[in-house]
Amino acid sequence: MYKRITEIDGNPLPNKFKTDYLLKRMLGAYSLRKPPVIWRENLVCVIVNMAFEEARYVSNQLELDLLSYDNGKTKNWLILPDAKKYID
Repeated sequence: MYKRITEIDGNPLPNKFKTDYLLKRMLGAYSLRKPPVIWRENLVCVIVNMAFEEARYVSNQLELDLLSYDNGKTKNWLILPDAKKYID
């Protein structure tokens, strides 16, 4: 169901600080102040876990609704240009 982003142009994403990495490395990438209510193209959710972080491409409204659920984990929401081409 979820599609992960693990590398950009052949370069693996770091285990930690994925949000900072993506914002610095991807021209046109920006963060959203709060979780979106309505799905939009190129939406990525970075889930912060204790040992690692996971970047997920959000492909539709159902995935957005499921990821928006407050399960106690920090989630950073980004718009990443051409995000779809980076999914595994």
